Amino acid sequence: METACGWTGRLLKVDLTRRTFSIDSTRSYREFIGGLGINQFILFESLSEAVDPLSPDNLLILGAGPLAGTEAFSSSRTSIDCKNVLTGGVGSANVGGHLGAELKRAGFDHLILSGKADRPTVLFVHPEGVAFEDAGALWGKGTQETFRRIKAVHQDDRVKVAAIGPAGEHTAKFACIIVEQGRAAGFAGCGAVMGAKNVKAIAVQGTRDIGLAHPVFFKEVLGQVRTRMERCPSIQKMRLGGTHLLSAAGGADSKRPQAYRNLQDETWSEDKTSRFKEPEFKRYEAGRLACFNCPVRCSHLYQIPEGEHAGGLLEGMQANTLRAFSSNLDVDDPLVVLNGNYLCNDLGLDVDGTAVALGWAYECFEKGILTEKDTDGLRLVWGNGQAALSLIQQIALRQGLGDLLADGAYEAAQRIGRGTDAFVMHVKGAPVNESCMRTHKGWALGVMTSTRGAGHLRGAPNTEQKGVPPEVSQKIWGHPHAGDPNAYEGKGELVAWFEAYKAVVDSLGLCYFTTYWRDTDLLSPKDLSDLLFGATGTRIDEDALLRTGERIINIEKAFNTLHAGFTRKDDYPPQRLFSSSVTDGPFRGAHLDREKWDGMLDAYYGTHGWDPKTSWQTEACLDALNMPPFIKERLRKKNRLI
Repeated sequence: METACGWTGRLLKVDLTRRTFSIDSTRSYREFIGGLGINQFILFESLSEAVDPLSPDNLLILGAGPLAGTEAFSSSRTSIDCKNVLTGGVGSANVGGHLGAELKRAGFDHLILSGKADRPTVLFVHPEGVAFEDAGALWGKGTQETFRRIKAVHQDDRVKVAAIGPAGEHTAKFACIIVEQGRAAGFAGCGAVMGAKNVKAIAVQGTRDIGLAHPVFFKEVLGQVRTRMERCPSIQKMRLGGTHLLSAAGGADSKRPQAYRNLQDETWSEDKTSRFKEPEFKRYEAGRLACFNCPVRCSHLYQIPEGEHAGGLLEGMQANTLRAFSSNLDVDDPLVVLNGNYLCNDLGLDVDGTAVALGWAYECFEKGILTEKDTDGLRLVWGNGQAALSLIQQIALRQGLGDLLADGAYEAAQRIGRGTDAFVMHVKGAPVNESCMRTHKGWALGVMTSTRGAGHLRGAPNTEQKGVPPEVSQKIWGHPHAGDPNAYEGKGELVAWFEAYKAVVDSLGLCYFTTYWRDTDLLSPKDLSDLLFGATGTRIDEDALLRTGERIINIEKAFNTLHAGFTRKDDYPPQRLFSSSVTDGPFRGAHLDREKWDGMLDAYYGTHGWDPKTSWQTEACLDALNMPPFIKERLRKKNRLI
């Protein structure tokens, strides 16, 4: 097979119902780069608003961008997209490891799954297409055993596997897809979509080299990037302690707010916080790992020392996990966090969805709305970590209270009523498992306006946590406020910029940790443009790249408007973030101001060119971006275009 330069040019379509496949060209989609961009365009083009996310008509699309699998640092990311099970709108997850690189080596930029298999199935992707393998013996197994068995069958540890656990099989709405044992594609309920399609796992084996159009230039750019990376303090801290050190348990300076008791507060006691500092976990560390071609090696490999899962290994535990099972539930036992992460990985549950469901249940128990009769004797009192571990298993298997929680906290509250919707930390029906929600204004805005429902890995700027100096902020973004967490000014514009920038990063197939988001000494838009040219021979300058990112965001916005009916009201945070304040610490008294939030939203919509009253897109915006005409026509037909 010939060597590819960036793009392989091939798209693998799998019809699960008919057990057939076809191979098409990706050339006509390249205006949206690859990865996320092409995935989202195909979803918009293919799905009607009537499609139920768990029906065979939903698509599950894997995309590896043109830099994935190349010599570019951290070119490890795979975009996995579908209609969102929790929100009904944009569904998008992004995962590291080696899967995307292997998909490219198999000769495919994208893999599209449609229909539903008539029995549990493993898809084995190879350069000639796909083989359908029986997964009956794997159904009901955890992801760890699934990985071991598939690799044993193929007698090759180099086979890369993405699998669901029992949570996906039972279509828990925040089920995720686990890649290579510890990498979670966590958003959108993509694991439930895969389970609804009767696909237990996707295994990929490639033989193809990914070449470079301009290898000398490409390596020159990488040399310059490596020099900046090696002197960057953020990269050194990531190598030392991963996101634990930078973001969890108060962050590197111990001043970072933490979600406490289902975000009722953002202050946790210093004594409890100290037990979750990164050095405290060294005793459990069995090694360090890295995604494909990553010089940072930020991933921990931990081993559980005792108890039911003694000897169990878990990789990639991140800051959100520490928050989810410690301060969120007021649990001060690190082993509960390790076991919680292990269970989520093996059962195939998204940590954020799990955290918010547990937090809601615990608060309902605190208020007397749920009792031990409802929980089959579990005492959901703050600090009871063992109850949380039991509930995680119940959620995955849809047993007891877990059956209710498996549909997500938002839907659970709609069923229970009695004012419990006030305890759901969500936006657009998607879970908010975040810190700094009252204190870092741009960060909060980025979480709430995320097209996929919630989360900080879209438009939320890391500049406030970094404390970017005013002069640097002024030079890059045209205002001095990017590094000031207390400022509302400039944050709407900043979030819109990072949305477009992140869309480009996800479409290229790179890790966000090596970009401007982590530190302004890292990959800039110009670096991304140069790397794309070096890999593919296609020159798209930095302004045009960001414009492409803006076009991708507008595809997602149109999808949300048509499929989920989202308007401005869906870009507001939970009420408690306005009505209650941080009680202690350096941000004591901080809360969100509704009038100033409205000001940020106005600036955010204005930067995108959207109508501030409805948040809908305008004809002028879509015309200026030269969007495909059928997008505008579909919006106009539904009277959702200004």
